[in-house]
Amino acid sequence: MSNIVAMAIDQSPNHTGWAIGKPMDPKILFGKFPLPPWGDDEPARVYAYKLWLDGMLDRHGVTHLFYERPVPAAGLGKAVTYVPTRGANAGKVRARVVNQKDPNITDNQASVKTIIWLCAAEHRIPVNPIDVNHMRLHFIGRSSVPGLQGEAHTNELKSLAMKACAQAMLLPEDHNVAEAIGHLDFALSTLDRGHARKSLLRMERKINDLTYGREA
Repeated sequence: MSNIVAMAIDQSPNHTGWAIGKPMDPKILFGKFPLPPWGDDEPARVYAYKLWLDGMLDRHGVTHLFYERPVPAAGLGKAVTYVPTRGANAGKVRARVVNQKDPNITDNQASVKTIIWLCAAEHRIPVNPIDVNHMRLHFIGRSSVPGLQGEAHTNELKSLAMKACAQAMLLPEDHNVAEAIGHLDFALSTLDRGHARKSLLRMERKINDLTYGREA
């Protein structure tokens, strides 16, 4: 049995899905760590997150830590043109920068990521981000669903992660936990050649069984 113990995190400002396991071992642990909505007491929430993650790393002897690479919302910081109807610039083409994502969410994600880095450094274990599209290609056999866009597209991919877990006889609480399990499977495949071969065979089966994200 391998000495590798990996922990994968699908972090968000209000709750984090997590999964812990070893290469080629079907017995994995998974769950969700909730946080109250962010508000005036943000330092306390960051501290609570650190205490939780420190405890998980100690309790389970984690040797490798992975987390989902934060992705900014589409259109974030994009310049768009518009024509004012009033004021000194009425009738003139102007440009402004739009922000389609609440900056507080971005700040909170950055805070959580910093805690992940800090905990890994204190425990002297490697930490690496995982691109969500790479995980989805590995775990569900696709990173996009033709014909869907925006929130509907994201929700369909998340539902496919839940389905992939069900096929593996795992029942995660929600899609955050399901995608943490996907991140764990991807992470273990980067750490162990045998696990990678097993996962590739599973991925090939999913590609054959899925048509546009649903069973044929």
